[in-house]
Amino acid sequence: MSTNSDGLDSMKRQRSEPAAQLADDTSSLQLSRLLGSGRHGMVFLGVRLVADSRTSVAVKVPSRPDGLDNERRALLRFRHPHVISLLDGPLSNGALVLEFCDRGTLADRLGEETVPVGELASLLTDLISALQTIHEHGWIHGDISPSNIGLRSSGGPALLDFATARPSDGSAVEEGTAEFAGPLRQADPRLDLRSLSATALRALGQPDRWDHRKRQVHQRLTDLVARCDADESVTLSELSRVVDSMRDTIPADLVRCDLLGGGPDVTPTRAFGPRPTGRTPEAHVASHRGVIPRILVGAIIMLVVAAAIEIRGLPTFRSHEPLAGETASLVIEQPAAETLTVASAIWNADAGVVAVLDASGRQAHFAAGRAGDLAAIADWSCDGESTLGVFRPSTNVWFEFDSWDEHAQASPTPLDGGSTLWVSTDESGCSVPVLR
Repeated sequence: MSTNSDGLDSMKRQRSEPAAQLADDTSSLQLSRLLGSGRHGMVFLGVRLVADSRTSVAVKVPSRPDGLDNERRALLRFRHPHVISLLDGPLSNGALVLEFCDRGTLADRLGEETVPVGELASLLTDLISALQTIHEHGWIHGDISPSNIGLRSSGGPALLDFATARPSDGSAVEEGTAEFAGPLRQADPRLDLRSLSATALRALGQPDRWDHRKRQVHQRLTDLVARCDADESVTLSELSRVVDSMRDTIPADLVRCDLLGGGPDVTPTRAFGPRPTGRTPEAHVASHRGVIPRILVGAIIMLVVAAAIEIRGLPTFRSHEPLAGETASLVIEQPAAETLTVASAIWNADAGVVAVLDASGRQAHFAAGRAGDLAAIADWSCDGESTLGVFRPSTNVWFEFDSWDEHAQASPTPLDGGSTLWVSTDESGCSVPVLR
């Protein structure tokens, strides 16, 4: 339950009054600090003394004597593991004694950090189960938001604050948190669906451009919210399917050929990405001033090495078969893994993650593909800068990154050939992927 700053002064004046009233009501209940407040009342942390045991509870004191009658009836109707439990009440002043969520609310959690995708999936699964029970009774919660989701050390999350619960009869709903409720302010199950989806978006946070799994989930939640706002037909089962996509296995309909997504939930340690230590930052300036001298030196070296190959018969080099209108040139081929070694990078094919060392020698990890992909680092665009390329054997698509900065783009290109990735580099330093 969120704090109403406009009435904070009056709450402070009233803080001792509810405690006195409750003390007269029962000597086994002691109040301490204020946990939160809203339109319908204030919530205090309390302790129930039963025999020799002390149990922490939440005591909700109404802003008017009968202000919590609707909430009490709703809590008695919707008994569910993920609906806050009513322990006692109403007391003499109309207060309700409720289960205490020892980890605070989701709003408290989001004040410090976002929620990882896997954890958010479990939380949403529990809350959807609670909403299904409420909706099956023909009611709605009416005010789902991070402040009204309690977190417990055991037992999972719990829906809080049922003061706005009502039959889903299409009547106007004036209460609720506008940011999460949206424009559809009527007693309709879609109001809860929209509010929970918007809450999930807040908990998820804005995805990093390289965390493709999180980005796809974010887009699907955004689409659900937009459809609710457009007064389209949307059901809880659709939100459940989005939650399923948040788990380890990504459904096929989430995998798009123009994205490198579908990998594990990997959060980059920084924006993709620090240039590998195989080259200095100065060497990556987008200028061709130093390209010609390097080409000449490289050509001389390759000619010398080629002469040695003719003598020893080594299979590392081969003559490139010229295309129409192209003259033959000497090229060198090397396994993709060797290009990563030269660039001081490591590719984890089981996770689709590349690890590189920055200039200070620190290792950073980046989700750049998914399990089973192959990677290489070379100068794909002939600009003197070696960048990352990723090949996906399952679709025979090659993804070529154009830089190492946070705005890098990965262009997809279909390839023909085998499943083993090699890199072919000509005498000018330009590289292309080769499949065998």
